[in-house]
Amino acid sequence: MKTHIKTLAILTALALATSVQAQLVSSQTSTASWIGSPQFMTGAAPTTGSGGTSNDNDSWANSSLGGVNAVGALAESFYFTPAQLTAAGGGYLQNIQLVLTGATFTFNIELYDLGTLASVTTAMGSYPTTTAQMNFGGNLLQTGDQFTYTAAPSSVVVTLTPSGADANIQLVANEVYAISVDPTGAAGAANNTWWVRGGVPSASYMQGMGWNTDSTSYAFAYQDFEGKSGGTSGIRDMDSAVTLGATPVPEPTSLALLGGALMALGLICRRKTA
Repeated sequence: MKTHIKTLAILTALALATSVQAQLVSSQTSTASWIGSPQFMTGAAPTTGSGGTSNDNDSWANSSLGGVNAVGALAESFYFTPAQLTAAGGGYLQNIQLVLTGATFTFNIELYDLGTLASVTTAMGSYPTTTAQMNFGGNLLQTGDQFTYTAAPSSVVVTLTPSGADANIQLVANEVYAISVDPTGAAGAANNTWWVRGGVPSASYMQGMGWNTDSTSYAFAYQDFEGKSGGTSGIRDMDSAVTLGATPVPEPTSLALLGGALMALGLICRRKTA
């Protein structure tokens, strides 16, 4: 009996250790609505409500000018009010939603912590518009997190759900964060894939802004998208949304393995007592 339990415990631990390697789970859906009820959105719907949309990648931040493998990056910053976190029941990251279109491509993704709203506003002179560059330091996701967008006939919502090592990310009120997406591969390789962007957002969607960078380091020298500035007449948002929850997202593979292990242990015990 003890040998069976010990063996089962070892196998379960190994299985759980393997499964925890899963980080961001990606899925995509052709839909006219955001998935669920996000606390942050750049518009009322994936491709409407933020002042118009455009299939735009800014040549992935003028990738011929620099960046890793001469590939730049795009980003969307955002923050939550205390009321939004209260309504969500907590600040654990449930998912990130992006609107993509065009050709199939694999991207790296980061979630940067830019600092408090007060400090960011001071550094930039204003928020959410500025021509000043920002240092995007402090990636909250696991290094090397990636997702693959699969070509679709029209714009789709790509949902990235934290898992494993990414499953305990807690965001706080009045802290500015930024989702950064940068192509893998050589310069120009992703030029047929677009992160859809909105035009001038309405007053209801003023908690974020689009950014780009040509820096040799993705975590440095981001500026407001295409150098736009001048208040609400100049903001450009990358179509995206973020959903929060009261608890971390459970890692489904680990739960299934643990449940199976407990069932197996129960069967062993029953056989020994029968």
